[in-house]
Amino acid sequence: MTRTAPRLTQALLQNPGRLLLRWTDGFTCTLHLPDMPMALQADLEDDGYTMVLRPGDQEYSAPELYKLAAWQENKAQKPADFREARQKLNMTQEHLAAILDISRRTIGYYEDGTLLVPKVVTMAMKQLATECAAA
Repeated sequence: MTRTAPRLTQALLQNPGRLLLRWTDGFTCTLHLPDMPMALQADLEDDGYTMVLRPGDQEYSAPELYKLAAWQENKAQKPADFREARQKLNMTQEHLAAILDISRRTIGYYEDGTLLVPKVVTMAMKQLATECAAA
């Protein structure tokens, strides 16, 4: 079973560099994009998988905006924080992957920001840290 990324249902421009965004899974936030070009409107295209700022036709993918919003709103662990937590456990990516029963590549994707770190993985990491501290 594949999990598809949430699509955008609404994108409203607010003050410069800020967008009110809503996704199909109900997540809503005001995303701060300091490098966002000046725009007059935000249009959703490709059934909500793309947002285009006009004029200028600057495109943003819904999955990338979702990751930025999740990190900004602390809904998901940031890649650098995940890497730091693994390093504090003194584990390689391979070792942690074996413990969590996921691939080493997935650990790499969490650390480089390709994938959001699921809450269950964040909770498992906290449990490992607790167990290591108690040992």
